[in-house]
Amino acid sequence: NVDRLLDLQAKIDDILNQRSVEEKERIISIIEDAASFVEELKEEEHSQNTEILKHISKRIESLFSIEEIHMEKILLNGFLDDICNEAITSIKGRDLNIIRNFEKGIHITMDRNILKKVFLGLLKNAIENTPDEGKIEVTIQSEGNEIRIDIHDYGVGITSQNQKMIFGGFFHTQDTELYSSKRPYEF
Repeated sequence: NVDRLLDLQAKIDDILNQRSVEEKERIISIIEDAASFVEELKEEEHSQNTEILKHISKRIESLFSIEEIHMEKILLNGFLDDICNEAITSIKGRDLNIIRNFEKGIHITMDRNILKKVFLGLLKNAIENTPDEGKIEVTIQSEGNEIRIDIHDYGVGITSQNQKMIFGGFFHTQDTELYSSKRPYEF
């Protein structure tokens, strides 16, 4: 049963990019089937896979949920400094240095939760791909009418062959266990 769910999730992930109406209908059908199947399994009294089912159910719900967007003016240096501090306390034993080069007084108007998700995702990737005792540089600067946020890690990088495949779904560029502490960033 879990294999069926994982297969459904793989199918969803493979076709979730913007597609034709026909493909979108196929996606919705797969998601509805998966949701029904998860609900049936959750009703079983002694399901051995309760945690997996809860995770899959949460994932399916997130695909359909639409959060309300709250635009607000955010002072970037304080906001991103807090997220960097949160990341440092969450990496549990990794010896990494997050260097911050923040131009002061830069504001952005957008939804705070969206900005946090984007920045945490980029920072998480940098942390997971930086060797122990490495460094990550986070820079905020204004360039004319634009704001630039750079996250520079010192991992092994992505080969040109792998660069062609990174936007094709859940693609991992290399086995980071070769040089990491085997303790990834945890949220």
